[in-house]
Amino acid sequence: MPQGYRGLRGFSTEKNRITAVPLDRQRKRFTTPVKNVAAQTNFQTVLGAEQPGGLEKILSVVETQAAS
Repeated sequence: MPQGYRGLRGFSTEKNRITAVPLDRQRKRFTTPVKNVAAQTNFQTVLGAEQPGGLEKILSVVETQAAS
């Protein structure tokens, strides 16, 4: 989920932290900053590409324009 998505912030504390409940019930709940929830690092990285982060740069421009 793009970090520009602000939906989870409405459920967070004044310090932008949220309690996450794992679907695997054997794992314990944990409190973390909103930016760490529903996020995957390097999701748009294209391995083997001339510029592995190129897609992320393009999407960043699009997201910035959409947020304006």
